[in-house]
Amino acid sequence: MKKLFRLIPILAFALLIFAQSNLYAHAAPVPVPLPGVAAVKAKSGYLMDYATGTELYGANAGLHLPVASMVKIMTVLLSLEHVESGKIGFDSTITVSQNAASMGGSQAFLDANAQYKVDDLIKSIVIASANDSC
Repeated sequence: MKKLFRLIPILAFALLIFAQSNLYAHAAPVPVPLPGVAAVKAKSGYLMDYATGTELYGANAGLHLPVASMVKIMTVLLSLEHVESGKIGFDSTITVSQNAASMGGSQAFLDANAQYKVDDLIKSIVIASANDSC
């Protein structure tokens, strides 16, 4: 459980980074001040303290935006929950389907029918926003 809670700030930061994509051209960029981090320009952002439910930051939080990056974050969350419950392990291997390997957009260029560790797939989703790893 502690590993999952340590990853929540990373996932929240990743969401802010993903949100700055040019796909969201209908909204004006909002500078996102994060302690110890250079200003990030994002269309919207929301950061909440998990333990207390206190909003730490919010800008255009109600703005409707495409959900592709949110789906990636939810994929990582569900993967981590499966690791935590013991259904899979970080060292477990996943065979990549032809469909997954053929995903366009941001990708890690995975080979179809090749096996990859869960840990490596999660890292490639969080770091490179890899559609094929999802």
